[in-house]
Amino acid sequence: MKQSEPPTLVRKFFDDDALTWAIDPLLKADDNYNRQTKKILRMQKRLRAAACDEAFSRYLKLEEAVNARFGDALVVVARWAFRAGLHSGRRQR
Repeated sequence: MKQSEPPTLVRKFFDDDALTWAIDPLLKADDNYNRQTKKILRMQKRLRAAACDEAFSRYLKLEEAVNARFGDALVVVARWAFRAGLHSGRRQR
């Protein structure tokens, strides 16, 4: 799978949901991201087999919190990159 070109950052991406919408396909098209995702899924499957239901449920809640924090961090970085482009004098579409 080849890497996608990143979307052009335009004013509509100031909204966090729109930024997430723009970033998600870019990540899913990345070979390294996909390899890491498959590795994580294999490791989760092994952990699920080794852990009791309560422990696995707690693990999933922890993962959800970690992923939400990372998602928020991606939005912050994307917003920063967009604003840096605005201040660099690049023309907006």
